[in-house]
Order: sequence, then C-alpha cells, then structure tokens
Amino acid sequence: MGVKYQHQEINMLRLLVLACVCFGYSTAVKVLVLPQNMNSHILYHARIAQLLANEGHVVEMILPSSAKIPDVIKGSGVGILWYQLKNNMTFSNTKEASQMISEGIMEKWQFQQLNRKITFMRTLMKYWDEECGALIKDESIRAHLSRVRYDIAIADTTTLKCHTSLLYSMDIPVVLFGIMIMDWILRVPSLPSFVPSSMSTFGDSMSFVERLQNTFMYIMNGVVFILLTTDSLPDIDPAIPVLEVFNRCELYLLLDDISISYSRPVMPNIVYIGDAIPQPGQALPNDIEDFVQSAQDGVILVSFGSYFDYLPPEVGSKLCSVFKRLPQKVIWKQKNKTLCDADPDRMLLLDWLPQNNLLSHSKVKLFISHCGMNSILESIYHSTPIIGFPTGIDQPLNARKVVNLGLGYEMNLRDFSADELFSKISDILSDETILRNVRRASEMMRNKPDKPEKRLSYWIEHVVHYGSSHLKTKAYELNTLQFYCLDVLLVIMIIVVVTGLFFMWCLKMLSKTLMNYVSIKQKFD
Repeated sequence: MGVKYQHQEINMLRLLVLACVCFGYSTAVKVLVLPQNMNSHILYHARIAQLLANEGHVVEMILPSSAKIPDVIKGSGVGILWYQLKNNMTFSNTKEASQMISEGIMEKWQFQQLNRKITFMRTLMKYWDEECGALIKDESIRAHLSRVRYDIAIADTTTLKCHTSLLYSMDIPVVLFGIMIMDWILRVPSLPSFVPSSMSTFGDSMSFVERLQNTFMYIMNGVVFILLTTDSLPDIDPAIPVLEVFNRCELYLLLDDISISYSRPVMPNIVYIGDAIPQPGQALPNDIEDFVQSAQDGVILVSFGSYFDYLPPEVGSKLCSVFKRLPQKVIWKQKNKTLCDADPDRMLLLDWLPQNNLLSHSKVKLFISHCGMNSILESIYHSTPIIGFPTGIDQPLNARKVVNLGLGYEMNLRDFSADELFSKISDILSDETILRNVRRASEMMRNKPDKPEKRLSYWIEHVVHYGSSHLKTKAYELNTLQFYCLDVLLVIMIIVVVTGLFFMWCLKMLSKTLMNYVSIKQKFD
C-alpha cells in the first residue's frame, strides 16, 4: 500500500533536523517500529514512535491494513508503511476472539480452562502466521526498507520470528520491545526463591509451597524456551537460530516501571520505559465531558481491554446490577449496548474510550480493569485505584502486583458475586491506605531524574553509535547447561558420589581387615 505520512505543517525546525540528518551533523537516527497486530501493542509502539519523533528522529511504523492510525501519532511526523491483509481483519478485535476468551474463563475445571486457552492460542497463531506471510512477502515494503536503510528497528517480542526474520534479512539492527522479562531468553539470573515466574500469580515473598511451585514453573519455562529456540528464522539465508536473535538484539525495552514492579536483577541492556506510555490528560470529547461533569459522586471507569468486548451474559448481568446500585456514574467500554437496561444518564456504554484522558480527570475515582500493562501504567500514573479482573497472559501477575503493592483489589470474573463487587467498590473508595499507596506510586513514576523520552532517545542513539557489546554479559555465549552451571554441578555430584563410594570402600576394607584380625587373634588365643 506504500508509505504515507500524516498531514502536518513542515516548519523550518523540522527542515533543519532533516538537513542535519542528511549531512551528518545530528545525533538523529532513522527508526523503524513494528508492532504486533493487537490494539494495545499498536498503541504503546505508537507512543514510542511519537516520543522518538518528538526528539528529532526520523521514525516510520509498519501497520496492517486492518489497523487504525493511533491518535497519538497523528500530526507527529511518524510515517506509516502499510501492508495488506487478506481479509483486512484483526482477529483480536473480533467477537469470535472475545467469546473464546470468555468461554475459557468461565470453565470451572483447570483442565478445561487449559484446553480452551490452547485452542485460542492455536487460532491466534494461525492468524499471526497469515499476517506474517503478508508482511514478509510484501515486495513494496522490502523495496522501501532497502531504499531507506534504517539505523535501527524496534520489534515486538510477541511476533519475534516474523519481525526479526524480515529485519535481519534486510541487515537492520533490532531492539526488542516486550511486556515482561523473559529470564531464560534474556539470560537474566533469577532465583525462583524471590522472583516470581512471569506466568505465575505469586508475589516476591513466597511460602515454601509457592517457592516449590515457582521453581517448577521456571523449569517448565526453560523447557518451552529450549523447544522454541531449536529452530531457525524463516526466509533468511543463511539460517539464524532463534536464540541468536537475542544474542544480536541491541536492547530490550521493557514495558514496566519501578513503581509497580518487584525488585529483581536485570542486565544493562534491559531498559525500563513503562513511564513513557502514560501522558498528561487532554480535553475529552464534549459528550463525555458533559457526562463526567454531571457526576456529583464521581465516575467509575470500566474496561476489559480489546480482547474482551463481549461478556458472558451471567457476568454482564452481575456487573449491571452492581453499577445500578452505585451513587457514582459509570463509563464502560462495551460493544453490547443491550447488555444493561440502565438509565443513560447514569451509565455510558462506548465502543471506544479515551482511557488515558479519562483516568486523568479528577472526577474519575476508580478503574475496573482487566489489568493489561497499558491500563495499569495509565491508572497509576493518574493516581487511580484499581479493581482487577485478569483474563490471561501477563494480567494475573499484574493483578497480583496491584494487590501486593496495596494499589487495589483483585477479583475473579468466573465466580465473583454482585454483593462482593459492590462491597469492594465501597471499600476501595474510602480506603485511605490504598489511596495513599496509589498517590505514592504515581509520584515515583513521575519523579525521575530523566524524562522517559530522553531516556528512550539516549539509549537508541547509544546503541546506534556505539553498539551494544559492552551492555551484554557473556551469558549469551553460554548454553543452558553452562549458564546454570549444571555441568559444574554434575561434576561436583560425581566427585561427591565417587568420594562417598571411595569412603564406603575404605570403611568396608577397614571393617574386613578388623574382622580378619579378630578372627586370627581368636584362633591364636
């Protein structure tokens, strides 16, 4: 479909920046941004693209034909490079995806839940593979990438093979952008005694049983890691093993912040940029602003993310019964407008929410959320407490952090009661401890010695100009046995066993000698 820049006024400052890039008198670099085709991923990649463009870098972003241009990059100077999808559809935005997730959540038995999740992931992977093929085979995109010669690209870890396959085939250095630290893959030393597995719901203070379970999860993650990294990237000659992708990766941008994360070891090439996603609030659309201003007791914001727009009827009815009893008004991201037979003056159901701007409003008192990382960051940035209903992926861990850090409550969509939710809402709005914790976390997120856009720009420029070898440990050169010293432990175990056997042999020989001595002595006596 070609490259398309957003309409904007090209002023003298921008012309000067572009001239400096051309003649080499600037630290500005050419950056390509490749998000996964999911609304939340597109949004935070767009925010990164906007910040880099504002810092004077030349930024372009690859999007599928089914995506909408995020508001945050309109007029920012970020170029858009489109590729055409066969059905021009984003699976994560469909009713089918929402129903598959809701059916999995509502299953009572763990085995059935797991089976539903596997079915959903298989369906999702099928769509991702189709999208990947459309991207990699798009000749206009390849021609454009060859012509522009980007200094660096920021790629989504969710579609690791697809994006890196394209980028490495074009000799473009890669920065990875993800929502969690993948310990095995990034070669980060993490003890399961105090670092919860990314797929667990444990905190950083665990009982013996939890540490045992956490250790088992780490081992399972390691097995999955080994299975995923045994093959090579497609469409690259010579073939590149998947593990080599991380060895070559210049940086790992982490969508997290110290204000909402557990203390843990990290490596120098891991950069926290969670505070780059939220931003100061802007004016709301007139109809939403009028609704918010009319709420004398404040507003409760409700959103379960882009994957969960269609709730099971039993869940929807319980939520509606609670919202009707509240003195606060409710703004709810919900496509099913017939879900609640409610007074439109009390409850506003919308297909889309200006979430960041709403959370910044002084009248928004509470956020009922699925606990996606975008939502957590924006909510804490704007000092809004959270009631979390996690639905999957990283959300259960995020919801547990909310509870452990005293920022809100966690509930289960499958078995919560209306009275329980009503009680939680009443409690959290009057809980001074939670409100104080949220304000403290907000101050921590905002009060840093460097602005997130400066930090992001600095590290991108740094690896473009100096490379990243000095930021990486030699752990990337070790295989799994060497990294965890399993070979050393094996040798130690062999030494211990051999020493033990030798000691037992010595005791046996000594015993035998003594018995012979006693026997001979008895004969002479």
